[in-house]
Parts: sequence; structure tokens; C-alpha cells
Amino acid sequence: MAAHHASFRTDTPDWDVLIDVDALAAAEDENWVWYGADVIKPDFSRAMIDLSRGGADATEIREFDMTTRQFVPDGFTIPAAKTNGSWEDEDTLLVGRTLATDR
Repeated sequence: MAAHHASFRTDTPDWDVLIDVDALAAAEDENWVWYGADVIKPDFSRAMIDLSRGGADATEIREFDMTTRQFVPDGFTIPAAKTNGSWEDEDTLLVGRTLATDR
């Protein structure tokens, strides 16, 4: 196990916080809950962050710069819905959506 990973097993792990969801929720006056992330490979420079309002199934997805640790101004944004986003390349996002039926 790498030395930096060993600290995760201690009472005081050496965390590297990329995004503080509680601080974001307070700043935006919204009850954000972490729902997941898709990070672009191989350079891990950008991520699509999935945030849920109060833990709902629908998520809002926003592009996040892993270097600056900020959401990308005018970056990819998908409004709240039962949607998934995944990187094709740095300029292309594949988006899938759950469709409701009346059956």
C-alpha cells in the first residue's frame, strides 16, 4: 500500500478535498447531496459532478476542473433529471436519459 493511502486507515486521514459539497450547498442555499462523478481519462483534468437536491433520484450534472477545483464557467451543464453523462473526449459528453412510459 502506498504511504499516502496508509493514512486513510488512521483516525486523522490526510484528505485532499477536491470539492466540499457542504460548502457548495451553503453558498448556493441548496441541499446538495453527492451523487457521483465521471472523470475524463487519461489526464483526469475534468469531471462531470452529479449533485442531487436532497437525495432525489434526479441529478444536476456540472463540469468541474480538477486542477482549479472549480466548476467550469460556461462548461457542460445538464439540468436536474434522471440523466447520466460520460466523457467521450474533452469536447464531447455522451448523455443518457431515463424515459418515463405510461404503460
